[in-house]
Amino acid sequence: MALSGKIISFTLIRLPPLGFEQQAPYPLILVKLETGKMFTGQLVDHKAEDLKVGVEVETVFRRINSRETEGVIRYGIKLRPVQNR
Repeated sequence: MALSGKIISFTLIRLPPLGFEQQAPYPLILVKLETGKMFTGQLVDHKAEDLKVGVEVETVFRRINSRETEGVIRYGIKLRPVQNR
């Protein structure tokens, strides 16, 4: 079950931490979830006009980064604009 909420702030990461260089630039957003909790995460599957305060987003399970030396692919929670329901 995906959680949803609205973007309340965002920034564009141009100089990412080690291991995320191939993803830059990417948006990092602050979301207020329907539960009232705050959550930060990377915005994926978006258009330029989706990157603004008030846009409704939902959580998705996605690959975090490429294989490490031990061959493990890491997955985690990211956010995407809510599709028309």
